[in-house]
Amino acid sequence: MVDLASVLHVLHLEDNPLDAEIICRTVAEAAIPCAFHRVDSRDQFLAELNSTRFDAIVSDNCLPDIDGVEALALLRERGDVTPFVFLSGWSNNPDGVRRLQSLG
Repeated sequence: MVDLASVLHVLHLEDNPLDAEIICRTVAEAAIPCAFHRVDSRDQFLAELNSTRFDAIVSDNCLPDIDGVEALALLRERGDVTPFVFLSGWSNNPDGVRRLQSLG
């Protein structure tokens, strides 16, 4: 039995249910106790940030009404330093890399 206090609570900004399932399954196979809460829009992302504390945020880089860089900027504007992980299905995206480098 997993101690609920030791479970990582992760906000997952992802619009593709299949991609979200792959992430959950990969983490579960690594035996990392996580509880994922998936949202797929800017409004849902902000609502969750206002209502719940998360241990980490995992974000797709490109969603219909928000991208990962914008999501990170919204988080940091709030003074929130929750660890933020970008995931993307695009392995060769120079524009995305440049945008991430501009944050640094």
